[in-house]
This record gives sequence, C-alpha cells and structure tokens, in this order.
Amino acid sequence: MEIDPGHHFGADLTNQTQQVRETALEPSGEDPFPERFQNKPRVPTPAPTSRDLTRPSPTPPIRSQHLQAVSDAKGGTDAMAGRMDVARLAALLHETTAADASRIAAAERELSAAADHAGYAGALLQCIGAANAPEAHAAAVAIPAAAALHNFVRNRWPNRLPSQQERESTRMAILQALVVAPQGPIVKLLAESFRIIVTEDVTRAKCWPDLLPALCQAMQESNLMVGKEQSPVKTANALVAVHTLLKPYKYFQNPGSEKEAAPPELEAIVKALLEPLLGMLGILATGTLTAAAAENGDPTAAAAQHNAANQPGNDALLHTLLKCFHHTVAAYMPAAMVPSLQRWLEVLTKILEQAPTFRFEDERVHAPRGKAVKRVIQAMQSLVTRHRRHVDKFLPAVCTHAAALASALASRRLSSGGDSPTPAVQSRQCALCFDLLARVSETAPGYKLLAPNFGRLLESAVYPALCAGAEDEADWEEDEEEYLQKNLPADSDDPTGFNEELYAPRQSAANLLGLLAERGSAGVSSGGGGNDGGKRKKGGGGAAKAKGKKGVSSTPGDVALRYFERFQPPGAPGAPNDPAAQSSYFGVLVAYGALSKWMANHGGKASTSTLARQRILPVLAPGAVDSSTIAGCAVRAAACWALGELSNTGALPEEPTHAALLAQLVDPVGKTQPALRSAAASAIAASLHASCWPKNWEPLLTAAAAAVNDATSEEEENDASSLRALRLITVAAEVAPEHCGAANLANPLAAALARAASSRTPAPPATLPPVVETALEALIAVAQAAEETAEEDEEENDMDDDAASGGGGPPHPSLVSLVPHLCAALRRAWLPTAWGFDAWNRGGQTDMEGEPTGAPVACCMGDCSRLLSRALRWCPDAASGDQVQLAQLVAAHASLLPEWDAWEEEEEEAALEVLDDVSASFKRGALVVRDVNAMRPLFESYGQFIGTAIDQAPALGCARACRRSHALMALAANVGGDASAGVARKILGAATDRLRGLVSPDLPVARPLVLAASGALARGVGPAPGSLSPNVASDWASGVARTLVTSKDDLSASELIVLASSSLRALGAAGAGAAEAVADASARASAAESALRAVLGLRDLRASGGELGAGRRNAEEEDTDDSDDDSDDDSDDGSDDSEDFERDSDVDSDSDQEGSSPPVDEETEAQFLARYAAEARKLAGADDVDPDSGDVEDADDGSELELDGVMMGPPGSEARALLNWLQSRATAADLGALAATLQAHPVDGLSNGVSNLQTVLSSIPQAAGAGAGGGNGSGGPSASSGSAGVSMDFGGLAL
Repeated sequence: MEIDPGHHFGADLTNQTQQVRETALEPSGEDPFPERFQNKPRVPTPAPTSRDLTRPSPTPPIRSQHLQAVSDAKGGTDAMAGRMDVARLAALLHETTAADASRIAAAERELSAAADHAGYAGALLQCIGAANAPEAHAAAVAIPAAAALHNFVRNRWPNRLPSQQERESTRMAILQALVVAPQGPIVKLLAESFRIIVTEDVTRAKCWPDLLPALCQAMQESNLMVGKEQSPVKTANALVAVHTLLKPYKYFQNPGSEKEAAPPELEAIVKALLEPLLGMLGILATGTLTAAAAENGDPTAAAAQHNAANQPGNDALLHTLLKCFHHTVAAYMPAAMVPSLQRWLEVLTKILEQAPTFRFEDERVHAPRGKAVKRVIQAMQSLVTRHRRHVDKFLPAVCTHAAALASALASRRLSSGGDSPTPAVQSRQCALCFDLLARVSETAPGYKLLAPNFGRLLESAVYPALCAGAEDEADWEEDEEEYLQKNLPADSDDPTGFNEELYAPRQSAANLLGLLAERGSAGVSSGGGGNDGGKRKKGGGGAAKAKGKKGVSSTPGDVALRYFERFQPPGAPGAPNDPAAQSSYFGVLVAYGALSKWMANHGGKASTSTLARQRILPVLAPGAVDSSTIAGCAVRAAACWALGELSNTGALPEEPTHAALLAQLVDPVGKTQPALRSAAASAIAASLHASCWPKNWEPLLTAAAAAVNDATSEEEENDASSLRALRLITVAAEVAPEHCGAANLANPLAAALARAASSRTPAPPATLPPVVETALEALIAVAQAAEETAEEDEEENDMDDDAASGGGGPPHPSLVSLVPHLCAALRRAWLPTAWGFDAWNRGGQTDMEGEPTGAPVACCMGDCSRLLSRALRWCPDAASGDQVQLAQLVAAHASLLPEWDAWEEEEEEAALEVLDDVSASFKRGALVVRDVNAMRPLFESYGQFIGTAIDQAPALGCARACRRSHALMALAANVGGDASAGVARKILGAATDRLRGLVSPDLPVARPLVLAASGALARGVGPAPGSLSPNVASDWASGVARTLVTSKDDLSASELIVLASSSLRALGAAGAGAAEAVADASARASAAESALRAVLGLRDLRASGGELGAGRRNAEEEDTDDSDDDSDDDSDDGSDDSEDFERDSDVDSDSDQEGSSPPVDEETEAQFLARYAAEARKLAGADDVDPDSGDVEDADDGSELELDGVMMGPPGSEARALLNWLQSRATAADLGALAATLQAHPVDGLSNGVSNLQTVLSSIPQAAGAGAGGGNGSGGPSASSGSAGVSMDFGGLAL
C-alpha cells in the first residue's frame, strides 16, 4: 500500500467547513446535527468578534480577525468577566501555590465565594489566556486558573452556574482557550473541562449547535494548515478538542438496547471532521514511517525526511488522530465512516506492518510513536470484536503483522538486560497483539487463519513471551506479590478472546495458547497443523483431530506438547542448568498451566499424570534447581503454579504432588523469597478445591499454622505469603471437614489459630491487622468443620441430632474443648482485663508508653459474632462460662453492635444469630444473670441494633432482624427488670414505622414486620395496643389480617399464637382488658378478624399434630415426601448406573479414537449484543432497587419463635377468650364490622355460611389447667359456658 505524501488536507477541511456553514444557514437544508440538537435558529453575524471562536458565518474570520494574537483571545472574555476583579483573582490564584497551608486555605475560601458571582469563569479564562504572555508572573497563574476552571465546571455545569446567560459564551470561550493554549498541563485541564461540557450539552442535552462549525473552522485555520506564523490556533490542540468530542461515543449511549444505530451527532462529526482528516492521517503516517526508516539507516528515507526535530510532535498528532478513529468505531459503525473505512484500514495495516522495526531508545522521542502503534492495535481489536464483517478482507494481513510484532517484542524482551527493561508501552503492545489474535480466533474463520501457522506462531512469539527474562528478576525483587499476580495468577480465568485486556504479555500469550488449543479440539477444522501439519483424513468429520501423514495429531494442543518436549527439565540427566535453560523451562511450565483446561477436556488422565511426574515434579525435587538465585526460585514458583492449574484435570498423582508442594511451603528459602511460599500455598489451595487431597492432613495443616506463628516480625507475619499459607486452613476445613474437624486435629489447630490471633491483636482502638482477620477466618472454618464432624459422630452413635448445636442434650465433648480457644481469640480484642485494665478509657487518649487507652471499635464483627455464637452453643455450664468470661464477651459484643452498620447478608446474619444463642444459653444455665440492673446496657445496645436494622437494612436484613427480635424480647422477659418494656417499645416503633412506609402492603418484608410488632404487643410488659395512634393501630391490624390470609398455610404454631395474643389484647380480651384495647373502629374490626383467623388456624394446626415445636405446617409431611422422592430417585439412578457406564464408556472410547467433542457454539454478534444489553439494563437498575423489595425467605429457618413473656394460656384458651369478648365486651359496631368482613371474606374454618359462630368457638377443646382467664387475662371457659343460650344480633348471624 502506498500513502500519498502529496495529498493536502487543508483543502478538504476548507471545503467541508464551507459546507457545514452553508447547511447551517439554510433553513430547509440538512443540518449536520439533528433537529432536536438545535436550540434556536441560526442567522449569519455581520462581523465576527473575538468573543466566539466561530459563529456560523459565510466569512472565514479566524485567520484574519478572530485569533490573530493572544490578546484577541484574551479580549473575548472581557464581557464575561464583567465586574470581576481579574487582578485580585490572579493574586488569589497565585496564593494557592504558596507553601503556607493557611495562605492556601484563605485563598481557596475567597475563590469559593467568588465562584458564586457572574463573570467568574470569564475572569479565569482571562488568566488562562496570559499563559503565552512574556511576563512570568502572569504566566504563572495560568495553570492554577485552569485547575480552578475545571473544578468550577465539574461542580456547577450546567445547573449551578451563577448566571445561565453565561452558558453559551463560557463554553465557546473554553473551546477558544483550548485551541490556542500552550502544550502541557493547561491543555489537559481545559480538555477535561471541555469534556464535561460536551458530555452534558452535546451528548445529553444536544443544545450546542455552533460547536461543529467552530471545530471545523478551527481545524482549517490552525497553524499546520496555513503556516505557523499566521495563526495562533494549534492543530494539535484542535485535534485534542475533536478527540474530546468523540470520547463519549466509545461507549453505547443506550446500552440497554440490543440494537442501537450510531447517534446522529456522531454521524455528523464523522462527516464533518474525520472524513477530511483522512488526508492528514496519510501524511502523518508517511512521516512516521519515513522517520522510523531513517533511524534504521535507510538512506532514501533519510534524504526524504524533513525537520526530524519536530517528528515527536507529528507522532503525537498521529496518536491523537488514531484515538479519534478508535473512539468512533469502538461501539458504533457510523454510516458516514463506511466509505472511507478501507482507506483508514490501509493506513493502520501499514503502520502495524512496519511497527516491528520501530526503535525505542529515547522514551521522550519515541513514546508518542509507541502509543500510536498501541492505539492501532486497540482500534483493530474493536473492529474485530464489533465490526468483523467490515475488516474480514484485512484479517490475514492483520494477523500476520500482529504475530510479527509480538514476536519481535518478545524476542527483544528476552535479549534485554536487567538494567534496560522493555519500555511499558512496548510490553503493552505485545500483550495487545496476543489479545488481538485471541479475538480473531474466537470464530471458526478466524481460527482457520491462525491454525495453519500455529507452529511458527508458537515458536516465534508465544513461547518467547512465556520465557523468563532478565527483567523478571527485577520485577520479582521489586514486588514479589505483584509479580505473581501479573505472571502466575492464582485465579486465572478461562481462555477467551473476550477477556478484559490482560496488560501482561505473558498472561496474554498464555491466554492465546489455551484458547487455540481449545478451539483446535472443539470441532473446528483448521485445514492444517502448522509445522507438524498434514491433511485431515477423508471422512474424519469436522470434529475429528487433524492427523498428519504418519497419524500424528496436529491440533494446536498436541503440537504444543510435542514442541515443549525438546526442553529437558532442570535436574534431569544431561539437562543444562544454566540461566538460559532455566529461562526456557520457566516458559514451558507456564505453558503447561495455560493448557490445563485443554488437557482436562482432551488430554487424557494418563498422559497428564505422566507429564506431571516426568516434566513438572522433577523441578521441585531437592537440588534440581539452585534456590539461592531468583531465577531458580522463579522456576520453582512456576512449577507450583503449573501443578495448581493442572489439579483441575483430576489426573495429578496426589501424594507426590502434595509432598512436593509442601516441601516448597516449608522451605526456609520462603522467608527470604516469600513469592515461592505464596505460589506453593496457592497451588495447594487449588489442588484442595479440585479434590486432590493428601492422605495425611496433619503435616499440611501444621505447616500452614506455623507460617504465622513462626514469624519474627510484624512485616513478616502480615506478608501476603504468610496470609496465603494461613488461608490454607480455611480451604482445607471447607473442602474436607471430616479430616480437619477431627478432634485430634481441630483442637491443636484452634489453639494455634487463637494464639496467632490474640498475640497479634493490637491495643484498641486500633483495628485488627490482616493476619488477625485471616486467623479468625481460619478459626471459624475449623470450628464449623468440628461441628459437622461431631454431628456425624452423634448420628452414628444414635444420639440426639440437636446435641452438637446446643439443643436438648449436652454439647459434644470435642466441641466443648474448643470453647476456651474461641474465647481466647476474642478477649484481647474486646475485654479491658486482657490488657490489665478494669475498664476502657473512653476518652481516647494515649500515654507516653503507648498503652491502650481507647475503647474497641466495631471491626470484623461478622467473624467475631460467629466465634461468640459457637462459644455460647458449646459452653456446657455457668462455671465454664465464668472461666472463659463468656458473659463479659456478650456484653462487649452488645456494646459494639450499635456502631456497626454493615448489612451484607452473611455478616448481618452472624451478628443476629448471637441473640438466639444468648437466649438459649440463658435458658440452659450457661449464662447466669447475677445483677438484673447490669443487664440494662446490654438490652439497650441489642435493642438499638435490632431497631436500626429493622429501620434501615434492606429487605433481607430487616427480615432477619425481625426474626431475632423475638429472641431478644424473650431474653428480656426471662431476665426481668424494667428493660423488657424498653426493648419491646424500640422494636414496636421501628417495625410499625417501616410497615407504614412500605409502598405496598403485599411486599414479602411486610410479614416479618407484622410478626415483630405483634410480638412486642403480645407481651404484657410491652406497650399496650391502645397507646398506638389510630393510623398506626389500623395499619398494624390490617397487616395482621392480611398476613393470616396470604400466609395461612405457612404459619407455624408460635407465629399464630403471637398474632392471636396481640389481636386479643388489641380487642381488650387479654391482659388488662378494655384499658389496653384500641379505640379506632377500623383497627378493632381488623383485630377481630385477625383474632378469629388466628384461633381457627391454631385449631386446624393442632388437629393435624402441629403443636409448638413442629415448625411449619405440613413441614414433616413435606420432608417425608421429599425423602421418599429422593429414595425413589436413588433407586432409579442405581438401576441405570450400569447402562450409563456403558454409554459413557462408548463415548470415551470414541473420543479416544477420534478426539472428538461437541462443537462449541459460537456467540454471534446479535447474541453478544443481547447479552451486553441485558447486563447493562441490570446494572442500570441496580441503583434504583427499592430497599423494601426482595425475597426474604432466607431469613426464616422454619423454627418456632420464642414466646417467653407472651400472654398465652394452654391450647384452646385463645378461642375461649375470643368467645368471651364477643359475648360480653364487643360492641354492636364491632359485631357488625366483623359480620361484614366475614361475609366479604369468608373464613375457611367457618363452613355453612358461618351459621353459628358460638358453636364453632365452643367446640375448640381447651387443655387442662386453664383457669379463669386462661393465662391471657380473658374470661375463662366458665365465663362463656353459662351464656350458651344468650342470643345476640350479630349482623344476621346467631351467636
């Protein structure tokens, strides 16, 4: 391709600018912007002034009148400045650069006050215009003025401007200042201000019709168009403005739409600017290629080169122009771009072709050129991903040039020394080349382009990028953890061409290798196999492996494995052990890890196991690699990483693998080279997750715990490698609780972890360091594993299933032994006695020795709550609780909860579960209250926490808090004292407030709110229903009735009792009688309906055997049915096992013979856009989610509510109380309202049209022992039995 250097683009811009002006002046003509983009009719101005950069005018004013000098540009802001004292403003701006903080603060206060006055932006622009002035003092305030203007625009545009009349003049003046400003920070600040205005006024409001003609004219009249001496407008600045204008369009404007055309504004910009700038692209690209050739010694290019000193500036212009093109096509393909797209692609392809020859010796000179090449590759990526059909013709050349550039850069990196590392821009280019090839290979046609030359690509580009170079040692020494994350990531994603850009060449090359291997074995026919190529056998099908003439597989994965066999592992007989050999084998190990997914799907377990034994494990053998060097440690780390990746294949030999990895974990070299220990820990964690387990777990867990306890300094114990090793305990406990939870391992592990946490806990109020957080997390995992093991042990010994969790029987002895360790981990963080103090000093002061004087802060409350919960469950008696200071820990936990507002699902649940465990521990005597008054702070803290959660937490957190509120009220009732009323009052207020604030009473969160409020009203010490305001009482009562209707088949006995008791109390049928009843007629009617429905619901539940303790209605039957279904399924599955095995065997044998696998479904562009749009809609709606909406089922575990303190009698007493109220206390209005309700909404328990309500209620049996009042303050059965013959008018019903 030849680029015409003689093409002059000034004429193109001149013609295009004139067209834009003319169409802007024709009312019936086509406007470059859509009609809605205009806010007023445009008319020609008689004589342009310096106020505007351009106005749509038939005369070309910039060169002759507009920007003749800096003073002209400065005068354009005089009117805007108004009465603003520019000199005073300049002095204030100069003060902001002072060294004295007080002077800076005073100046900023005055500037903030001045920003509220009209003319502020104009005055700042006058100060910015002085940047080119000869006076040093005037030029010194230009940068502070540009920064102040940027802050002003960012905070106030467009709705908080001092004067909306200044909007048009300000934005045009900013554009004018931008195109004439000197290069440097001023241009960047003005461009950012311009971007904010463009985003608001062009992209969103579409109210700047003069912008496009102004930019066209500015570009036409810029210095490179008409000569540097004739115009102050700089072409580079004008291009920056164009780039800023295009920036918003690199993303979809309406991402929720599956198919979106290019916006009309973008079409107009492309037509008016990018089309005529295509000539500039050719000239700039020719200059760059000529300069690069001249630097490489080409005499013809050297003779043709002009003014080499200005070449970096021209390269920067090319980079900016390429950014404009990239942002134009990143999301859309404007129709105006299609005709000239081929020309753009020709230039981009030519640059990419010559890029391997570009030198990068002087970063100041060559950085713009390197960035231009990087932008070329990024633009090609966008075109391949979004607009492939437009670039199909160029893909062969693009793939060839990208592979050549990646090869050149990878080889250059290997040959560079540690003192001259590869520049960052070239590393970025190399990574982008691999990413570009990966995106090309995502489709079958793209894969067919790469597959025939895979062997050459592997040998020349991919493998050199994987090998270790001299700069790897420098990166390792600088930051080992960052090196691992960038080169040996522990959580690598699946190979895909649609990955985020990986930035590191090694990761990108590994990603490409894995992707090509997968594509080659997934039913994609390549038509060849690279250097080992050959024709596929006829009739083999598209899914068969390509075979060479000798039957050798030529798929990329097999080709790669054969290529790597030429490199001997270090330590093998006859293998070299020099740095070059270690560097080469480092790349081999990384390649094995990159091929792990392919090997899991297509490699075969036997071959993978052999590869691990012969090619990877020998590297980790003692003495195989010199561990005293960084290169040797890096090779060992790569071997660990490869084993971790290959563990997902399920083919690794377990014992040799874990023995080798454990040796690296405990190697003393790990103290000086923590990255080796990190790599080993990550590999062990990956193998454990993949069910590759050691036979003996004790050495592994002991070594993991010792990684922290053996640390000799704070820096070492908080080192990432130590934390990774410590997390191995968490992983092991999660994946294999039967091994880690055994008593012989759990107890010493818990002791070691508790010691690690307590000994490293800093003095309050400091927060917990990472090592303590990690130790607490591991301690919880061990405790959970021990709990699961104890439960299984008790099941095997036919013990009570609830014993392990603090149920009816004593805790398991193995769990009791863990309680001291759990409490030891918490005492030093929470209790002042652990630091030798009687109480915390709440003043927050510290003494000279730095001893603790502040109170603890709420830190890691989720993990700490889990530890406290288990200590409460497993503490056997009060004496044991006193030994571990369990009561003091509960009080400390309660005092910290009000400061904690993290409402994540798991964290909040852990904190709330403590309330259940505190109540249960109190009931069984593990917690003893010796001073009732001392419990007041605890109840106040817990009550505040529960009330805040009910009021502020999202729906699920609110439901969980409501559920735990019953445990708190039950605990307060059992303890006694006057704190119980305060707890009930807080819960009632929070629940009713949120209930009344719901947008719909049918939201799922309404039910737990109703139950929480009812639980407070059902307790005699709580607020009386009559104390509620009429609106609150009515909303609560109607909520109870709605809950009984909508959830009638899903309410437990305890929930029905709470609803019945609170409704009866609201009617005056319980407690103090009429003194507590609600007075509002609507509330009384709903309460009567609720009481009746709850009483009948209890009758039905008890008739079916669902008394207290049975949980949900029909829960046992459902569980039985489920178990029957499961057993049936198991038997069915068992009968088919042999058939399934035979079918699987047939499939496996076919796979082994042909290497076939189901073809991969390629994602079409339409599918990609649909997925993108769905995700965008999801993200767009994430901020608008109603906190009251959402599912709350996870908050209810199906257990009964705690009823301590609830006004209730024996079973059946609720019916007697309701009957007594109907006969003796209900008014005629109450009876009429109830009759109307029952007629409108019939009750299932009242059949036959509710012919005789008295008969129904009287027929409900009452348990023995129900005295007068039945325990609920109402008349007993004797009070109503004598009035059976009394007839009352009940709305047509006989009572």
